[in-house]
Amino acid sequence: MSLRAEEPKPETIQAFDRYIQLTEAAFKERMQPRNFLWLDKHDSEKSLVWLNQDQVVPQKTLDHGGEIQAPGGLIQDWLGVTFLTGVTIDTVRDVEQNYKDYKYYFKQEVIESKEIKREGDHWEYLLRFQRRQLKSVVLNATFEAQWTKLDDSHVYAASHAKHIGEVKSSSHPDEELPAASDHGYLWRLNTYWRLEQNDGGVYVEIEQISLSRETSRLTPARYLNGFVENFPKAFVEDMLASFRQNIKPPKAH
Repeated sequence: MSLRAEEPKPETIQAFDRYIQLTEAAFKERMQPRNFLWLDKHDSEKSLVWLNQDQVVPQKTLDHGGEIQAPGGLIQDWLGVTFLTGVTIDTVRDVEQNYKDYKYYFKQEVIESKEIKREGDHWEYLLRFQRRQLKSVVLNATFEAQWTKLDDSHVYAASHAKHIGEVKSSSHPDEELPAASDHGYLWRLNTYWRLEQNDGGVYVEIEQISLSRETSRLTPARYLNGFVENFPKAFVEDMLASFRQNIKPPKAH
């Protein structure tokens, strides 16, 4: 059993970058109204979502038909989809862009959130993640997000983590471990949003792609708390649940 912390290898980062490159290229090919959503090619799931049955499904980007292997790392790709009845795309977008209040929206994973800077449709923001199981893990992450409006009914956004640091102690959240001592709970995190106004509401797709230390053996992440296995999917699930709770149709007068 190895409990040694280590930085990601260059080939691990290269594999993740390749995964992101191919994934984002596929997204760009779908930037048209009739093929905008993942749901557009999954009729049964779209019917379930329209009936208020949220879906969280794993995704996998292939490289010429083969899986992308990240030596020493684990790439996870989770897609969450929901349908919010009777609301507008502007309302949903405004909630998603309200980064400073993520600590109120996503309480299960986010304990602090701040907007750092905004220039037009470009944001920089901070999220402090915490997950309590056998051992509490706290991570500081800063992101850049770019929002794009295709037309009045379609909005797309991409958010990339610029920095993720593991906090030494929850009582001193601004003090982080050196990169070489990081346990590898979360090395990279990208989030993609797709919003479509249709069918009397807004379809919301959230796709999160993460890179963590591998869990094929008892690493610190797995041995102590299961963060690696549980956090990426749980965060997507928490987002969907929060949207349902916080984004409601306007009351009739």
